[in-house]
Amino acid sequence: MNSPADILDAIYQDFSVWAAQSKGRVHVARDLEAALALVAEAAPGGWTAVLHWQGEDPAGTGVRRGYVVEHNLRIFLQANLGPTAKPDMALIRATAARPNPFLGLVAQVRTRMLQYVFPGVRPPGDRLSYKGCSDQAGMGGYLVAVYSLLFGVFAPIEMPAEGELISLGVVV
Repeated sequence: MNSPADILDAIYQDFSVWAAQSKGRVHVARDLEAALALVAEAAPGGWTAVLHWQGEDPAGTGVRRGYVVEHNLRIFLQANLGPTAKPDMALIRATAARPNPFLGLVAQVRTRMLQYVFPGVRPPGDRLSYKGCSDQAGMGGYLVAVYSLLFGVFAPIEMPAEGELISLGVVV
């Protein structure tokens, strides 16, 4: 389990079941544009999460260099805040339609993501790291809130076996 597909699929399987318990829907997006389109099309009830693999970075220097990458995973969370006289208050207070304030849901999603453990890398690299959260303005309807959370996880990459190496005949 070290490819982006393996990691995203494992998160999707668990996260979908967890989200459904609180009227949440989960989607996977191929790119940022598709993620934003899914957020804009979200249904009026409940909430929506869109998982997006945003690429990978080399793990850095030392022993890990060249053998381990950090996958960047972004989750967009969307929910309608209204209809109420003060829809923005649904960010911080429960409403008749939403028993949990939306920013409370953001915190719950962050906690859920930080509970995941991935085999194959020594701790603490076997867990997601939290890289921050930001609001996403101007998506969906007038009474819609959207936040984006970014996580990273280290994973070893599959190296070719000795018999699969290709000599280019150039001395460097």
